[in-house]
Amino acid sequence: MHKQIGSVLLILGTCIGAAMLALPVVTSSNSFSLTVILMVVAWAVMTVGAWTLLRVNLWCAPGSNLISMSKQTLGIGAQVLTWIIYLLLLYSLICAYLAGSADLVHGLFSMLKLNVAFYQSAVIAALFLGLIVYAGISSVDMLNRGLMSLKLIVLAIVIILLLPHANFSRLEHGDFTFHGSGFMVMITSFGFGIILPSLRVYLNNNRESLKRVLWIGSLLPLVIYLIWIAVIQGVVPKSGDAGLSAMVSSSNTNTMLLSAISHALSGETASVFGGIFVSICALTSFLGVSVCLMDFLSDGLNMRRQGWSGLVIFLLTYVPPLIIVLLAPQIFTIALTYAGIFSVYVLILLPLAMLWGGKRKNMQRYSE
Repeated sequence: MHKQIGSVLLILGTCIGAAMLALPVVTSSNSFSLTVILMVVAWAVMTVGAWTLLRVNLWCAPGSNLISMSKQTLGIGAQVLTWIIYLLLLYSLICAYLAGSADLVHGLFSMLKLNVAFYQSAVIAALFLGLIVYAGISSVDMLNRGLMSLKLIVLAIVIILLLPHANFSRLEHGDFTFHGSGFMVMITSFGFGIILPSLRVYLNNNRESLKRVLWIGSLLPLVIYLIWIAVIQGVVPKSGDAGLSAMVSSSNTNTMLLSAISHALSGETASVFGGIFVSICALTSFLGVSVCLMDFLSDGLNMRRQGWSGLVIFLLTYVPPLIIVLLAPQIFTIALTYAGIFSVYVLILLPLAMLWGGKRKNMQRYSE
């Protein structure tokens, strides 16, 4: 049971993170009613994709990830395409989460009156969090449980503190026009399917536990997201220099959002809670996605995550996104948009295609 709880928290950590911080920002031009509709659609589509991915994964040997799964079900061509797009997806996510983490680390050093450059903050964030992931999913689970427990408590406190300051008539403002970039961030925010192969190993191939974890882990983020968007958009103006619309293309999206929350709460203690929540969001997302990428590279390259081969996987996981973040520190919301595009293939189209291919090869007959 403790592993099931930890697995649900890992799903929540992957979902309720940096993408959650972006949701009130990228949906600020829409009316809240359209946002609700699109969020439910994104949840339904991504949950179907996750269930399908899990079903196909259970046909394969434990430890199989998308590389070996696509080859077994669809052949070498699909394997090559999956290599390319999955790397683009996870590198996009890590770029976004690393940029958000570096922004927060930089802000922390500034609060401490320490003169640390942004590139130094990015390197510190990558090394500190990367070494935790390198130690294995058990270490990540232990840290994630603590962070997620603290995050959910702090989230409840922040929402309660913000509610008296919310003007919910603001939710009626905005258009009823579909914006593809905003919807892609919604898709990204439900991208928990990528961690299911890792959870299968962690839960010792227990199918009932996996199904229970997936069902609970998929519903909780939807409820939390909608409450969060409503409260933030009710508190923070959509327009203006410090409004949500101005944060979309900023290199300091997270610190701007934190500043807006702190301004609304006004009290020092309340502002601290807001800062803790925003910081943990970036950290838990970074941890979950890093586990996925390391396991993916280990599976695709047929390399163990120990010794020198583990060091190679570590460098392949963090060096490319670190370089991109240093060259384009404003990449936070842009990377999340691209991640949504890649998620459509990796977490929706590919699982459905693998299900079809696996059935053609009667793979389910050999796993049941």
